Amino acid sequence: MVSALLPFNKLVDPATESPHWKIWVGRLESYFVATRENYGAVKQSLLLHFGGDEIYKLFRHIPNTRAVDDYDAAVRALNMHFDPQQNPDFERLKLRQAHQRERESIDQLYARFRELVRTCTEVDQPKEIWSRITKGCSNKSIRGLILRQPNISLDDILIMVRSHYLSAAEQTKWT
Repeated sequence: MVSALLPFNKLVDPATESPHWKIWVGRLESYFVATRENYGAVKQSLLLHFGGDEIYKLFRHIPNTRAVDDYDAAVRALNMHFDPQQNPDFERLKLRQAHQRERESIDQLYARFRELVRTCTEVDQPKEIWSRITKGCSNKSIRGLILRQPNISLDDILIMVRSHYLSAAEQTKWT
């Protein structure tokens, strides 16, 4: 079977490495399912091979990993490197400072907020996302629509905002 899994690309910004690492490991685990690979030592070898030079060197320099011959232990060791102990206050601050980027759709915004809220402890995640979409969306009329609906759910917000953007796009076609 030919592999299309590219080596893990360490980024310049350490703040964005953790989510990219998690995605890359998820893709590797999908590869293991597709190839029916379930032996730990082989999985670890494939992790280090497909991870590329940077992952291989990094793993070899993490203390107490030279004798490790187990995929799960290797991933835990690398997870500790890419996702060190987080400061809960800083994670909440990052979430609360986030706002809609130019040309970012509501679904992209929602996905980004979901990713940010995962690292926040002691918050009501759906409520926090609801709050961030309401405050962080760039369209004031959408913010008004959301705030005029008492007890509106997050799912209903997403449906309403998608509908708003679709109708606005259709309206521009008619004029």
